[in-house]
Amino acid sequence: DSGDRELDDRGGDYATVDEIKQTLYGALRGIDRGVFGVTSKKKSEIEALVEQLERRNPTPQPTDHLLDKVDGNWKLLYSTITILGSKRTKLGLRDVISIGDSFQIIDVQKRVDIKLEKSTVTPEQKNYDLLLAIFNPEGWLEITYVDDSLRIGRDDKGNIFVLERTEHAKI
Repeated sequence: DSGDRELDDRGGDYATVDEIKQTLYGALRGIDRGVFGVTSKKKSEIEALVEQLERRNPTPQPTDHLLDKVDGNWKLLYSTITILGSKRTKLGLRDVISIGDSFQIIDVQKRVDIKLEKSTVTPEQKNYDLLLAIFNPEGWLEITYVDDSLRIGRDDKGNIFVLERTEHAKI
């Protein structure tokens, strides 16, 4: 029930799921989905709100029998995966580089399981470890919170993804 109250980590006040979500939406405004990095204070604020929602997940096993909860169009609001991080600011690229919206379409009626068994990359330089980290086809994503409008997930590398359900995905 989104009306149930929970202890708010920031000051001892109680907050409903809806209040936590609204606070999270506010914290995510103006940070360009986090792809260019955020301050450690902002990151901690967002992670605390994410953890509050994860503790209140109304759909703890969404992939067991409730795939309709994840079915649909989702817009990325925030990710801890960064591109250039603070280097964009240091290089004077804050207002030069921007990335458009990122969408994910999940159609459980047309789902296909894919397993990549072999891939070959032949780099000219010797940055094999970096390339393997970038192109590593293995990994997993755990859905840690999902309701009718919001989905939160964590991957095997500890990254957080916050997505909002949307009517239309602009692909």
